[in-house]
Amino acid sequence: MKKVGFIFGLLLTFFLSSCEKNCNCQQVWIDDCSRIYQSGDLVEHNGKCYKAFAQGKACMVEPGTTEGDIWEICN
Repeated sequence: MKKVGFIFGLLLTFFLSSCEKNCNCQQVWIDDCSRIYQSGDLVEHNGKCYKAFAQGKACMVEPGTTEGDIWEICN
């Protein structure tokens, strides 16, 4: 029974965090290798708002590309 409760809690946490998207992108993505984006950072790129869910160097993680897999579109 504890296992079911744990899984339910984990799913509930995931659901609530995925619904809690503050998509107020006030920062434009900058292609600069000295810039490191952190999980939770919001950036605008090519007219879309993106939220980072992991850390990555800007020059290696362009939003909207296959290399930019740390970003998800924030609606």
